[in-house]
Amino acid sequence: SGRRLAALVASGAPRDAAALMARAEVRLSQADAAGARELYERATAVAPAHVPAQLALATLYERSSNWDGAIARYRKVIEVKPDDGTALNNLAYALATRKNDPAAALPFAKRAYTSQPNNGAATDTLAWVQHLLGNDAEALPLIATAARQMPNSAEVRLHAAVILASTGNPAAAKDELEKALALDKGLDGHPAVEALRKTLGLTN
Repeated sequence: SGRRLAALVASGAPRDAAALMARAEVRLSQADAAGARELYERATAVAPAHVPAQLALATLYERSSNWDGAIARYRKVIEVKPDDGTALNNLAYALATRKNDPAAALPFAKRAYTSQPNNGAATDTLAWVQHLLGNDAEALPLIATAARQMPNSAEVRLHAAVILASTGNPAAAKDELEKALALDKGLDGHPAVEALRKTLGLTN
């Protein structure tokens, strides 16, 4: 609509890019992710420095498991806006968990945490990256904070369980695992959960 187009222009999008973004939003409302993705790609070609369009495209790439595409878009956002907490955090998590490169993720995770220390997602990401690097002493206080910040996140609770098990606290790890499974029963049978159960001696 003309009203939405005006709002996008007012937010800083060039008119040509705003028109493409507005059409992409319509495609998303129609569950046409592929069509929306193509329109956002065109919008970012017209306006590569427009952060909202780049973030929207990165999200669509993640939904289709195009991790390289998402990572490239997060990097573009950081080029334009070096302290963008969302891009820093999502880039760090993608590098650590999708590309198995926690060392590359660490500086971005630290920057995300520094830019938004009260954001549970950023705290959790930094904790998990430190764990993947074997730095559980650094990870432990961070994951405890993340669990307080996001008590209803099954993923955070699972991360807490793994880190607690790695630091020699099986009772607390079991408690966090139970909380994670209560929050998301879909985790039952997940490889990470099964591995943790073996570590804790909970398998039959």
